[in-house]
Amino acid sequence: MKILEQVKNAGRTMVVPHVSLLLLRVGMGAMFLWAGLDKLLAGDWTATGYLLNAIYGSFGGIWANFANNWMVDGLVLWGMILIGAALLLGAATRWTALMGTLLMLFFYLTQLPPEHGLFSDRLIYMLALNVLAMARAGTYFGVDGWLERTEEKYPPLKLGLG
Repeated sequence: MKILEQVKNAGRTMVVPHVSLLLLRVGMGAMFLWAGLDKLLAGDWTATGYLLNAIYGSFGGIWANFANNWMVDGLVLWGMILIGAALLLGAATRWTALMGTLLMLFFYLTQLPPEHGLFSDRLIYMLALNVLAMARAGTYFGVDGWLERTEEKYPPLKLGLG
C-alpha cells in the first residue's frame, strides 16, 4: 500500500528515481548472475582462452601470466555469481558495486585500447555500478533498506552493521 501512496504523490516524492534505481540494480544483478551461472553450468569453463587472447595494448603481455590459474577462474566465476545475487537482493550494495567495478576494470584493461575508441560496454557497466553505489540503491526495496530500518529501531546495531 505504501508504494501506491507514493505513486499517488509522485509530485512530492522521489518514487520515480527509486524505481529507476531498483530496475538498474536488478538489471545489473541479473546480468552478473546470468554470466556467472552460464560459466558454472558449462562445467569446464576457464578464463584461460580469454586471458591468452588479451594480447593487445599497453598491458598485453601481463594477462597471459594469469592463464591456467584456478584462483583466477574461481574469482571470476564466483565473483560474478555473488555480485549478481547481492545486487538482486540489494544486499551490501556499496561493497558489491565496488567489487563489480573492480571486476569490470580488469575486463576493461584486458582489451585496451577498446575496438571503438575509449568507450566499451565495460566502462558503461562501471559507471552504472558507481551510480548504484552512490545512490545507495540497496535501500530501495532491498536488504540494505531493511537493515537500515532495523538499525533505526535498535541503535546498538549500528556498531556492528555500519
